[in-house]
Amino acid sequence: EAAAAVAATTLEQLSAAELVAAVAANDTCGAVSVRWEDEVVSEQCAGLVTAVVRTWIATDACGLEARDTQVVEVVDTQAPQLVVPANTNVECDTDTSPAALGLFAMAVDACDAAVQGGYNDIVLPSSCVNEARLLRRWTARDACGNGVAGEQVVEVVDTSPPRFVGSITQEETTMLCERFEPMLERQEVDADRSMVVDNCGAVTRVFVQDLLEEAPQCLEDVQVVRVWDAMDECGLSTQQQQTFVLKAAMTLPPLVNPGGNDTTTGDGDDGGSEDDSDGGDGEGEAMDVLTVCRGLSGIALQSCLSMSKVVVVDDSSLEVELEVEGRQVGTIALPRGVAGSLLVVGPSFAPDVGRESEVVEITLVAADGSGESPLTGDVEICLELEEESSRDDLCLAFYDTAREQWQCQQDCLEVENRRRRCGKTPHLTSFAILLGGDGGGDTDCGGTDNQWITGEWAFDFLLILLTVGLVMLMAVIVIIFFHTPWGRDVLYGKEGKRILMQRSERNHLNTPAVDFDTDLD
Repeated sequence: EAAAAVAATTLEQLSAAELVAAVAANDTCGAVSVRWEDEVVSEQCAGLVTAVVRTWIATDACGLEARDTQVVEVVDTQAPQLVVPANTNVECDTDTSPAALGLFAMAVDACDAAVQGGYNDIVLPSSCVNEARLLRRWTARDACGNGVAGEQVVEVVDTSPPRFVGSITQEETTMLCERFEPMLERQEVDADRSMVVDNCGAVTRVFVQDLLEEAPQCLEDVQVVRVWDAMDECGLSTQQQQTFVLKAAMTLPPLVNPGGNDTTTGDGDDGGSEDDSDGGDGEGEAMDVLTVCRGLSGIALQSCLSMSKVVVVDDSSLEVELEVEGRQVGTIALPRGVAGSLLVVGPSFAPDVGRESEVVEITLVAADGSGESPLTGDVEICLELEEESSRDDLCLAFYDTAREQWQCQQDCLEVENRRRRCGKTPHLTSFAILLGGDGGGDTDCGGTDNQWITGEWAFDFLLILLTVGLVMLMAVIVIIFFHTPWGRDVLYGKEGKRILMQRSERNHLNTPAVDFDTDLD
């Protein structure tokens, strides 16, 4: 009997059935059975590769055995299988890490259940600083050092143009035509970068051009569209339009001089002037709207262009009637020290709000039209209410252009009469009488509107008479009641009534008798 050695084999053949068939064993007397016993003699690759001494045993029918030894070396020569994510494009402001993208490589190995893997990026620059190509090299290696690699391409692109963030308004901007500087040719401007932002980098260039063939002549109102064009570092651009309403020169309404006569600007055709009075002091010079409104902007400019009244302020007459489109809406008392300024009164273009009076825009302008003239103290403004009111929760309100909302300037207003309220303010803008607070609610004025109970003195007098009469009637009823037996019972009680009766009887017994005969004598 003999067992032939088998050449070294691989892991895949170690337990195969044909392995036994490859062993040669024979016996002269009969059939032979073959089995083996393994002994591990060494381990490598963290236990994944093993050297085995295999003893083959052949046994005949009589139990006789023959042995032979084979060395089996189990090896791992196959690298893991690696699946690399698909190529992808991402925006330049996106995190390109695998965790942020949710794109990971997958590796599996026939022997190692815990394959080690990783990646490394190679950045290839692009012509645009905001763009790049990432060559992401994924690698995987098993415990025996068998490795594999694969590549993924991540394209970083910039497809979003810059955007304007509010400094360039899309709403109409009203201004005087002479102050407008046209840009007939497309030209680059040194614009404030805070008005344009880009998602990936800086905005490199800003261009502007007016959609005009020639500069406006300012003979009539003109609307001009200005196109803003911003370009980022990758050449992407965005446009936004801005609309200007240019107001031409106009003539003023009567220019009132409190110290003398009114001066007007004529019919507006020849720019001449005429004196409305028969002569006297204070004759003013004819002025056009450019002179008065030149330095204003926003709501003040719109109101100035639609002015209802312009007054040359004189220290001798600081109280001026407020007029809006021919209607008297109140008065204003100016502080001293503003002589020579122009008081401009016009309809307000502030947003409408629930109010008790008409809204009026009041502006104090320097005589040369260079801008608003500063106040030297508080101003008292009196406004007519639309209806008679006895409310004490009204306030003098102004329109806050910064917050774009109405604000109460002063509560507890002075009451001139049931149709007029007065309050003080340190500045000028659009004013109106509103309900207290931001349009409603009570105040702690303690009845500063009036000192009457019902709001009318006649009703208060009648109420007082009724109260006094009722008190007197109740007093009479009480007196009569206490002169009745029931009233005395209530007033003195039973014991008090007994004592009074005893005193009455005693007084009666002590009274001397009258001798009528003696008296007659």
